[in-house]
Amino acid sequence: MADTSSSLQPRIAFVKAATCIEFFSITEGTPAELLNSSNKPGPLALYTELNARFFIVNDSRALECRAWKETPYYGKKTVADLKKRYEHAKKLKVKGVTLDLDQVPWDSFDIVISFYIAIPMRIVKKHPEIMWCYYHWIPCPTYLLSKRYPLFKYNIFLNQWLSSGPLDGEIRNRIASRGKGQINFPATFLAGDTFSRIFPVQKRSGIQIEPRSFLLVTEKERETLSAFGPVSGRAPFPQFLQQLCSCKYFVVLQKKMALFRGNGFIEASSGGCLILVPEAVKAVHSDLVLGECRYDGWDGLLSLIRSLETDEKLYNELLKKQRAYHHKHVFQLPSEELLESFRIFKSEFLTRKKRNRFSSVKESCAFAVYIFNNFILNRIYRLFRGTLAFIIRPFTKKDPEDFVSSIIRKVFGNIF
Repeated sequence: MADTSSSLQPRIAFVKAATCIEFFSITEGTPAELLNSSNKPGPLALYTELNARFFIVNDSRALECRAWKETPYYGKKTVADLKKRYEHAKKLKVKGVTLDLDQVPWDSFDIVISFYIAIPMRIVKKHPEIMWCYYHWIPCPTYLLSKRYPLFKYNIFLNQWLSSGPLDGEIRNRIASRGKGQINFPATFLAGDTFSRIFPVQKRSGIQIEPRSFLLVTEKERETLSAFGPVSGRAPFPQFLQQLCSCKYFVVLQKKMALFRGNGFIEASSGGCLILVPEAVKAVHSDLVLGECRYDGWDGLLSLIRSLETDEKLYNELLKKQRAYHHKHVFQLPSEELLESFRIFKSEFLTRKKRNRFSSVKESCAFAVYIFNNFILNRIYRLFRGTLAFIIRPFTKKDPEDFVSSIIRKVFGNIF
C-alpha cells in the first residue's frame, strides 16, 4: 500500500528538537519501538513507507528556533509546559540520543522536514540545494505567517491538511520562481494500514470510544454498548493504538463538543476501526467519515452498530472504502505533493538563484513580524491571561488558567 506513484526517491530526514515531547524519543528501531517512545504517532509513515531518517537535535539558541515557545490559544500552562520540555531534553541528552546541529550529515539528504523550527537559518543557508520543510503547531502566529510565506529561508510549509489532488498551479509557480510554497501534508502522516501492520490481530471485536467522549458516558450506556463486545476508553500511548487495532469501531458520541481536532480519525482508520460519528459533529479531517457511518442520537448509534454486526459484508465494504479514502488523501496524495514540490524545486534551482532578487527583503519583513508576535504580542497575552487567572483563583474550583483561557477563546476566538 505504500506506492506513491513516483519515480523520484529523494533522501528524506525528519528532525525535531529535544524539547519537543511529541513524537519519538529514539531515532532508530522498529516502528513499534518508535511508537513506544512517543506521545503521538506523528508522521510515522515517513519512516515506515518513505525510508526517512529520524534525528533529534539539541535546541538552538537562534531566535527563529524559539517559535515552539509560542502559547497557542488553546491555553496551556506555560511555565509547567516549559519545565516539562526542558526536563525531557535533558533526559534525551543523557541517553545520548540527541545530536548537535553540526553533527547531522545534512548533505546526505535531499529533503529535510523539521517539526517546529528546529534548524536555524545559518544551517539552512549553507545548504541551498536541500528542500527545507517544516510543520508548526496550530494555532499560533508562526503557523499563520507561514501559510502566507515560509519563514527563515525554509522552502516548504507543511500545513497539516489532507490532500485532495495534485499541486495547485499557483503553488507550482511559487516553488518554481521563488523556491517557496505551502503544501497539504498531515502531521499524523500514516498509510491506510500502518498501525494494522505494526499491531496485527487475529480477530477484532468491541468499541473504542473517542477518549474525550468516554468521560461523558454513563455506566448504563457502557453496559448497553458492551453487548457488541469490549468497550475501551482512555489509555496511555501507545496502548491506545493497540486498543484501536483490536476494536471494530471508533465511536464519537453525540455528547461530544461540536468541533474538535480530528487526528484521532486518522489513527483509528490506520488501525482498522470503522469510524462512527454523529451527524451534528464537525471536525478537522472529518472527510474520513463515510456518510453511511453518520448517526443521529443514541438510538441511531445502536441501530447502526446492530445493522453492521448482522451484515458482515456491509461492514467490510465500508471499512475498505474508508481505508481506501484514507490511503489516498492522508498518504498517497500528500506524498505526491511533497515529491512533486521537490522535482520543481530542483529543476528550477539554477535559474531561480539568478532572478530571485527581492526574497531577502520579504524574509526580513517576515522575520520582523515573527519577532513582534513572539517577543511582544505573545508576552502581553501571557501576562493578561496570568493576571486574570490570579484574580479569579479564590472564586473558582476549576484550574484558573484553563478557565481564563476558555473564556478568552469564547470571546475572541483565535486571537492570533
